[in-house]
Amino acid sequence: MVSGSAFSIETLSEGIWGFLLPLLTLWNCKELLSASEPWLQLCLVSPWFMACYHCIATQLLAVWPGLRLYATGRATALPSANTCFNERVQLQRAYRTQRYDVYLPPPTSEPLVDAKGNRVQQALLFFPGALVPHLAYSEVLSQLSDAGFVVVVASVEPLRLAYHRLGTDQGSIRRIMNQIATNITRRSSRGDKQSPGVVKFTLMGHSMGSFAAMRLFDEFHNTTNETTAKTSFCISHKLILWGVAAFVPFATNLTHHNNAELLIVQGSNDHIRDMMQSGNAALQSLFPSQTTVQTIDGGTHDGFGSYTFPNTNKSSTNEDMDRTLQQKDACRLTTNFLRS
Repeated sequence: MVSGSAFSIETLSEGIWGFLLPLLTLWNCKELLSASEPWLQLCLVSPWFMACYHCIATQLLAVWPGLRLYATGRATALPSANTCFNERVQLQRAYRTQRYDVYLPPPTSEPLVDAKGNRVQQALLFFPGALVPHLAYSEVLSQLSDAGFVVVVASVEPLRLAYHRLGTDQGSIRRIMNQIATNITRRSSRGDKQSPGVVKFTLMGHSMGSFAAMRLFDEFHNTTNETTAKTSFCISHKLILWGVAAFVPFATNLTHHNNAELLIVQGSNDHIRDMMQSGNAALQSLFPSQTTVQTIDGGTHDGFGSYTFPNTNKSSTNEDMDRTLQQKDACRLTTNFLRS
């Protein structure tokens, strides 16, 4: 067995099916199975089954180091993030579901009125970075909600990967948006306020979550828009990416979206972005023409959230202050972009 072999889901599937198909065939012929137990034992040690054993074991050995790193490398939200969320819940400014957390604007905030006189509630749908709990963004997203936005952060538990096969597909996200739009309408009616005619969602993400936002932006704008009478929500032509590094294979080409407006906020001390700088030109070639890049001086990759990875030193007071300032700057740049 060669533990250094490259992992392939197709090869692993072939090995598993090669092992199961003969057994399933025998199971369907129970008379043959009961009359041929010695033959079954010989079958299990035949060259065919030995090849299947080798195939499965080789693939599992290839992926094991990554699984072990994944199990030990998940980030932990800082205590301040948990405190912030609990305080917002007590103030009835936040609530949690199995699929997402929601941060609500102040009760005195009012939906915007567009050029046609329609009342529009602006909402942000945020996707977390890889291995980062969505709770870790409570402090920065609470600041955005204070600016008058309904902010939704998707939960990508238990794997914490914003991947379309793991819960961030268009159908799942559309259901979340429908639920949020319905809840906004209900809350408005309970508060004796006029409900907005439509909820406009702006997609945004941090790190790996940025690529989920790019893909969903492309998918939503490539499909036929449903009428607001059916959905009560629409997708903004604006897109926001925080701390995005040049992992080009995960990115989506957005150059054909002529009306798209993209904001990218980076930290000047983002070491992950620096490690991937060789792919920056390829990544930038996928962005729409109306792209604005803002850099936070001294900002880091992790500073957009409130979390720490295992085997790293806890933040000192000065580092905590830097993180707070970075999140304040990120919210200011984002708010200005959304209101422009």
